[in-house]
Amino acid sequence: MTTQRTEKQILEDLRAAQSAYIELAQNPESTQAATQTAAKAVSALNTELGEYIVRGANPCECKATPLGMLKTPGYFDQAKGVDVPAVWEVGCVYCNPVLVERDDGKALIIDDATKTVKRRSFSARATTPEEAVRKWNEKQWVEDFYFDRIKGFTPVYAPDAKA
Repeated sequence: MTTQRTEKQILEDLRAAQSAYIELAQNPESTQAATQTAAKAVSALNTELGEYIVRGANPCECKATPLGMLKTPGYFDQAKGVDVPAVWEVGCVYCNPVLVERDDGKALIIDDATKTVKRRSFSARATTPEEAVRKWNEKQWVEDFYFDRIKGFTPVYAPDAKA
């Protein structure tokens, strides 16, 4: 019986593999084969981490398996003297973001009308993989103001509105 590795174990191995790859890539004496082998190790560990993150996640509405990633590693902010937690994300790489009307959105002109909207991406973020999966399964999607990330959409802000 094999036991599933923990997030910490995978991340430790991933950091070590990334360091080994960087060292090989920067060394002019390294062979192409050694560098490619190191790159494949990094790729395999990223795949393992992604699979670990999405354990228990439901398929997307488009039927695709969601992708899991460590969006931002945790770190200590020396200037503020606080620990900043990691941000984990579970999302669909096939579903395009959409506009949703929200009271706390930005006023844009859409189809000749002023609408207060946010951008919804089909992803969920949290400080643990398990919480990101829970949010994904409950469709608690990320909503923000990154309108420029909607392919083919150029935001037109309504006059006299806060941009």
